[in-house]
Amino acid sequence: MGHAERVPEADLIKPASHSFYLAHHAAYKDSASTPLRVVFDGSMKTTTGVSLNDQLFVGPTVHPPLNDVLIHFRQHSYVLTTDVSKMYRAVALAPEDRDFHRFLWREKATDPVVDYRMTRVTFGIASAPFLATNSVLHLAEQNESELPLAAKAVRVLLCR
Repeated sequence: MGHAERVPEADLIKPASHSFYLAHHAAYKDSASTPLRVVFDGSMKTTTGVSLNDQLFVGPTVHPPLNDVLIHFRQHSYVLTTDVSKMYRAVALAPEDRDFHRFLWREKATDPVVDYRMTRVTFGIASAPFLATNSVLHLAEQNESELPLAAKAVRVLLCR
């Protein structure tokens, strides 16, 4: 799916201050479509007592409070909704930031452990909500001349 990539051998020798390994665990659910998913924990502290989330700039809240959304939702006869569960995965991490989103992985217990790094914004990272929402706002601004109504709708929804 392209959400992660194997860390090239040359990048494995970077100093510890230029990379970070995310803790993760499996979450099981009684579901036919996704019985197992990986959950990353950007708040888990390392042996130094610091987590990745401790070091990140979270960014301002871009979206309106949930209560405002619910009240606004009730003001109209017809509304549109969407599932944004894959929204974070649509936003690429800058290549220079990917080594701070490393993790260890193996397919089977008998396989060797391999170093990977995320290429996309990840749930469990403190800055993820800002990065994803701000990306939508940026796209609206960037395409306003071709899609003025869509740009206006995005601004109204996200900037209340």
